[in-house]
Amino acid sequence: MATTKVVGTICALSAITGTASLITILLLEGGMPEYETLNSPGSGMYVSDYKNYFVDATKKSNNDWWEWAFRNRYELDTKPVPGSKFLNVDGGVGKDRSLNGKCEDVYKQPKANINTQSTHDPDKYSEDEVWRYCSLLSKKPKTIEEAKTTDTYKTENTYGKQNKDKLIDPNHEDNEDFWNLKNAEFLGLKGAKAKREQVTNSNSIFYNANKSVKQLCNIAYFETTNGNSTPLEDVFKFCSLKGEQ
Repeated sequence: MATTKVVGTICALSAITGTASLITILLLEGGMPEYETLNSPGSGMYVSDYKNYFVDATKKSNNDWWEWAFRNRYELDTKPVPGSKFLNVDGGVGKDRSLNGKCEDVYKQPKANINTQSTHDPDKYSEDEVWRYCSLLSKKPKTIEEAKTTDTYKTENTYGKQNKDKLIDPNHEDNEDFWNLKNAEFLGLKGAKAKREQVTNSNSIFYNANKSVKQLCNIAYFETTNGNSTPLEDVFKFCSLKGEQ
């Protein structure tokens, strides 16, 4: 898979409905610098399924992003918890205790070495901190199940109920950047071909759509597996973290 290169700040994409809005994004002062995400982190690593969301720590072209992340996330946003493996970072790049050096080590870790629990484990990297300091999203998106909104989907065979542990909740506050990114990909605002052009099934809610991806996913979650509904493949492509089943 080719490396993804993005310009501008994802947070500014929330109301995008057309390509003209990209100009506004690029002119924002203090926005997120260009970045390239991971290419092939290797199988079995924690980031293997999430490579499109983590910034490559080895590319010099990402140096500005790491310095930005150090200033805006590490120093100004949320400090690491006591005993964290991210403690005592003193810069974005080029030092023994740099942020990109820490994240490069994270990318080599198997899933078992990342602490996904709320209790602290000094021997493992905290999942929350991994996403905060190494990911372009800053927070791991919450699934329907994690957001505790499964009861929204009353019918048993709806996509939202059957796939509650994989599909991203449309309304949780932690998911805003995820939906903005998916919208940019869908419309082709990242320099690549618009992903909506990959939708060929006319039964799909994503076919020739003129709504945001979040709106479309919210509708798709209420569709059932019976009849002429949106293919599950499309729902996972646009509405899940992994992008596939």
